[in-house]
Amino acid sequence: VAFCEKMNALTKRGVRVLLMAYAEGLERENGDLTLICGVALSDALRKEARPSVEALRAAGIHVIMITGDNIDTARSIGASCGIVTKETPLCIDGEDLATMTDSRLVELLPTLAVVARALPGDKSRLVRVAQEMGLVCGMTGDGINDAPALTRADVGIAIGAGADVAIDAADVVVVKSELDTTRACKDHRDGGGCRFCGSWFFYETDADAAAQKEMKDWIALCKKAAGAVNASEAEYR
Repeated sequence: VAFCEKMNALTKRGVRVLLMAYAEGLERENGDLTLICGVALSDALRKEARPSVEALRAAGIHVIMITGDNIDTARSIGASCGIVTKETPLCIDGEDLATMTDSRLVELLPTLAVVARALPGDKSRLVRVAQEMGLVCGMTGDGINDAPALTRADVGIAIGAGADVAIDAADVVVVKSELDTTRACKDHRDGGGCRFCGSWFFYETDADAAAQKEMKDWIALCKKAAGAVNASEAEYR
């Protein structure tokens, strides 16, 4: 009991807890595992996270965090970065969402801050319901399971380091894997786009050379695929 209480206390502080166990032999059931210990993993909040969320909210954008973390960890992180607030205090998990009707979700969406233990179809459902409410919906993602939601969203935003399927499904590719770069898209800061594949790339004004090179390499690849290797880069921006 004390061990479980300690784990719960850590997760409520935004710490991820990984349990380690062992079993004899290769053939085993879950009940045959012997617990060794719990490992606490603390992933510090990036300094730009809270200012970015505040800037998005000031622009009238409702930010919802959809994560695989458990609800206590997600709630703590959401509060730390300004997603969980007095106006948007609601935190639910994938099981809650699965049992919720669309009409009930419509009622709760304005106060929703976090969806924890999210299931693969949760992002697509949230996009669909938001659009049925007449909202313009953007969605970020980097995994194969995110592709349907990125395609359905009004603006699908893929993380440049993510799966190719997610990048292909997105309208915007964020080279710099930070929320602040999403804010940069809103602010129309530096970036470039490829007319052939339709992808747009955004990065901060002070982005390192590697980020800018990744965008240029992508444009070069698309030019080659389009048979336009001699076209000027300006035609693809």
